[in-house]
Amino acid sequence: MKQVRLIMAALLAIGLLACTSQTSTAATATSKLKIVFQESPDSPKETWTLNCKPNSGTFPGIAMACKKLASLKNPFAKPSADQMCTEIYGGDQTAMITGTWLGKKVSRKYSRINGCEIDAWESIYPVLPRVQGVTQ
Repeated sequence: MKQVRLIMAALLAIGLLACTSQTSTAATATSKLKIVFQESPDSPKETWTLNCKPNSGTFPGIAMACKKLASLKNPFAKPSADQMCTEIYGGDQTAMITGTWLGKKVSRKYSRINGCEIDAWESIYPVLPRVQGVTQ
């Protein structure tokens, strides 16, 4: 019986160690993003870098942006292919975010072509700018 307890204690310790190392790896992984924003197809592209842990780059409001992204479970998730989206046009704005987030590759294009994309855009504000509506 004593051997069973020792084995169980060892397995528990190994499991806790594995969980701790995965958590600490995610917590310490650097994030380096490139953000390219375009107001409309005819406007010039604006490009920024955003690095978190440690915070640096050319993005205005780095600390706030890193904090927002860190608060989200999967900040660069695309809407599900079978998700129903309202047919609301939110404007010509587009953005492309590439790089790494917590050690994982990121490549996500954003637009405002429907309700799902508008929601994805607004969910990572202030990384992407707040848009006040469609102008004609």
